[in-house]
Amino acid sequence: MAVFPWFLKAGYEYRAYDAPFNLVLLLVYALLGAAIGVACGLATRFVPAWRETGGAGVLQPLNTLVLSSVLLANVLLLWRNWVGTPIILVVNLILVILFNLRALGAYDAEVRHRQFSAAWLPAGSYLISLALSEWLGPARGGAIALYGALAIISLWILAWFAGKRKRPFPGRDLATCGALGIAVCGVTAMLHASPYRDPGAPAVSVAAKGPNVILISLDTVRADHLSVYGYARNTTAHLKELAGESEVYTRAISSGDMTLPTHASFFTGLYPSQHGAHFSKEQRLGVPLDNRYDTLAGVLRDRGYWTGGVIANGGYLSIAFGLNRGFTYWDQRLPAVKLAPLSPAWLRGRLRDLAVRFVPTSGWDRVARGAEAINQSVYDALEQRPRDRAFFLFVNYMDAHVPYIPQVPYRDLFPGRDSAFTESRYIATYLDVVGKDRAIGTSERAHLVSQYDAGIAYLDSQLGALFARLKSAGLWENSLVIVTSDHGEALGEHNQLDHGGLSLYEDQIHVPLLIKYPGASRKGTIDQPAASVDLMPTVLTAAGLPVPEYLSGQSLTERLPEDREVLAESFPGGRAYFTNSTRFDRTIRGIVSTSRKYIAGSSGTPELYDLKLDPAEAKNLYDPREEVSREAAERLSIRSRAVLQASRRVGPNLRLPQKIDRDTVDRLKSLGYAAR
Repeated sequence: MAVFPWFLKAGYEYRAYDAPFNLVLLLVYALLGAAIGVACGLATRFVPAWRETGGAGVLQPLNTLVLSSVLLANVLLLWRNWVGTPIILVVNLILVILFNLRALGAYDAEVRHRQFSAAWLPAGSYLISLALSEWLGPARGGAIALYGALAIISLWILAWFAGKRKRPFPGRDLATCGALGIAVCGVTAMLHASPYRDPGAPAVSVAAKGPNVILISLDTVRADHLSVYGYARNTTAHLKELAGESEVYTRAISSGDMTLPTHASFFTGLYPSQHGAHFSKEQRLGVPLDNRYDTLAGVLRDRGYWTGGVIANGGYLSIAFGLNRGFTYWDQRLPAVKLAPLSPAWLRGRLRDLAVRFVPTSGWDRVARGAEAINQSVYDALEQRPRDRAFFLFVNYMDAHVPYIPQVPYRDLFPGRDSAFTESRYIATYLDVVGKDRAIGTSERAHLVSQYDAGIAYLDSQLGALFARLKSAGLWENSLVIVTSDHGEALGEHNQLDHGGLSLYEDQIHVPLLIKYPGASRKGTIDQPAASVDLMPTVLTAAGLPVPEYLSGQSLTERLPEDREVLAESFPGGRAYFTNSTRFDRTIRGIVSTSRKYIAGSSGTPELYDLKLDPAEAKNLYDPREEVSREAAERLSIRSRAVLQASRRVGPNLRLPQKIDRDTVDRLKSLGYAAR
């Protein structure tokens, strides 16, 4: 019953990763339940009432009481997930009542059959459909009937064995369970195959004739781990090929250090402190994007573009945070957080930690679609687009993100991998390094770097497949293709791991940016800083559309000044804050030029670095007595005030920031954005 709320959520895929392990885990639960049942049965032999009556008159009410109590406890324990969907709670309470009414009666074979059908057949239908959807892939058309038929046959066999000593399985119960099985499987299949579509998308009267726009976001990819940027390991062979027909920005700076604010900057052309979609004091897991801001997708859609998005990040890019606004088609199809390694799933964690001694278990922690699956969804989206209109396609990959689980054989591509380094161990390492501010160990860092780099290499291979598909479909030459990242990743630098609410060091905000213009009309290397806020004006200019004056970014089609400086911002929240609020409870802003960076926070000492002489940012040059330090502080202050003043011209806030629902919070926890 814990999975029922997902049936009501648009855009969610009902599918669990690593079905074999989940089925083993459910078998363990069943064996534990059987053991408890046997123990209770043996205990009754020592009670006189059971011996005298044969147990029939006492066992039945006791069974009813125990089973209904367990069902009711499940309802109450999951209450927090159903606060926003009270119909689910009502349905489950009705089931509890019906189960009691149906079970209270003579303890005969027919009641046993009905108890079996009420308690086991719905669960069996779900498990079979779940396993088949995992192994057979997306269910379409006749596969729904296949799911239902297999569920009915399997459950009938189970029921026959359960009651063969009494009487055949009642036909009416078979029909009831068969209908239920088909319904469960059908809903599962439809959700599995149906991306979210904006029901409020306006009708388009004029078809856009400009270039296609393809914006690719490589979640959590830092620039200095890409061979296209000079990294020693060959991680990005296909991006090197793309660089030959693109403008490559060597100093691309993300506007924030986490997914939500930076993607909101992609889509609004505003800094995080302007659009407000970031961690806040009231909402430490992030505030959804306010609907008063025009988005890039919305502007392009109003001008005749078909707008579609395919995303892997099931946390901050889900529809709960509003970044799908303006997209007619939004394929998040997120796997349900079912048996994910959350803290309540104690048994799963213990089994995983035990199994790691015998078999590789890292894949059991994967909670996002891989690049190959994302590519397939991109191909499906392109098939569904109107052929008489230009399109804006946003693609998000997540293969370099925690928990660093590259596909085979990439996981062994680079030395340093430790097969026993599970996500549980990563969390323990994170709590020790980030929470206690200790230096990361050599072997720990070697493992993390090897798997992070392997994830990037796998992702690059799938980018090559995507580019080849676009070329073969005739969609490459007339497309503006932008490849960038939302933020980087700390791998032990400055006693930090992961990202979000940590810092504005280079490992967090120095990201790749490659732009291929239609016909490869512009090529070369650009050393001036570019920012996340520059993407919206760049796309609008390339599409021949006007650029709103209030945007904070600059079109990269124009020549950038040699002395250009851009902003970056970090706000307290997420796992870092919950792990060590003393260390990370501060807002940070930085101003970055080609060779210098100045960082100042609401607490702590300001920092000034010469990035050419000290790329690792090991020596803080800030000295309030020095002119260069005072000038940097003044420039950051002036720029920050200008940004805030510009945000006021956008208009008043139309509503209070909405709160995110509980299962979105659980998903953020499963992705490592919050403490578990």
